[in-house]
Amino acid sequence: MESQKVDVSNLTRSKARVGSAIDYLTILFALWLLSGVFIDGYAHGHIDETLETFFTPWHAVLYSGFLACAIWFTSLTYRNYRLGWRGREAIPHGYGTGVIGVMIFAVGGLSDMIWHIILGIEVGIEALYSPSHLLLFLGGTLIVASPLKRAWVSQTAEGGTSPRLMQLLPALVSLGFATSFTAFFAMNYWAFSHGYPSQGYNDWLMGRGLQHYMYEQGRVIGIANILITNAILIIPIVWLLKRWNPPTGSFTLLMTIPMVFMSVLEGFDNYYMIAGGIIAGLIADILWRALQVSRGGWRVQLHLGLLSTLIWILYFLIIELQDKVAWEPEYWGGAIVLAVLCSVVFSKLSRTEPEV
Repeated sequence: MESQKVDVSNLTRSKARVGSAIDYLTILFALWLLSGVFIDGYAHGHIDETLETFFTPWHAVLYSGFLACAIWFTSLTYRNYRLGWRGREAIPHGYGTGVIGVMIFAVGGLSDMIWHIILGIEVGIEALYSPSHLLLFLGGTLIVASPLKRAWVSQTAEGGTSPRLMQLLPALVSLGFATSFTAFFAMNYWAFSHGYPSQGYNDWLMGRGLQHYMYEQGRVIGIANILITNAILIIPIVWLLKRWNPPTGSFTLLMTIPMVFMSVLEGFDNYYMIAGGIIAGLIADILWRALQVSRGGWRVQLHLGLLSTLIWILYFLIIELQDKVAWEPEYWGGAIVLAVLCSVVFSKLSRTEPEV
């Protein structure tokens, strides 16, 4: 009996159109993994500071999420294998980096367990710089970014460069997850979690006799945190604009997702910062249409500059309403201007020109 031949060209088109159903399930498993990361982060800061064991409930959430992702990626690859694909071509179109991420995360997880058994549990910010944890960060970011990568390599099949929100939604959520992963490992520089400009922080310094040593240094650190946080939020947007004319709602999602996840680390004590992110995103979505930024050129730089302005004006306004801004106008005004200038530079360096 003559064996049935597989139409490779049809398979290629089929893989290129692996769409919403696959991506949404990937997002679900990525959410499981990312939730485990942030629950573990919260636990290290609030629950288990003296717990010397790798086997904790929050690690169970984290590593079960990874296992779910690994099984899911394996099942997708095996399905293509049964269709006749072999080797790397069996990996779903656009999901190759995610498969690599699974491997890196597995190595990082095994290394982390060995590290904890031999050297003990990391204390404080040591956890953010542990080599095994950095492997987890890299692998996890590649995993959650898979729907974004798939949309990037198959954009012509799903709305071209000007997709509707539902066509781009998995990619947007995926980018928001990757941004959240980055923010997690930069939590010590996440401005929304620290009150450097607040009167409360300055009173804390005064009460400990540190005003002469830390007075200006605290402001310098605070401004540095603002610039790092600004980069974490703006660079993914700049990267997005290199490929798509984002639909309405994109900026709101990309502002809200990392804000919500980072608030988990504080037990949502700073929930009001989430509101600031949502407001900034909503206004940015409105301005994108009002300024016709999709035409490119100077409008892109103007829009990103306005977005940074919104983010940091709202940041200082919320601090003023919650406590009081202790910084002099030269500091908080200069911080806003520096953030805006950085956003414009990011855009210029990337040669961002969204296509219509």
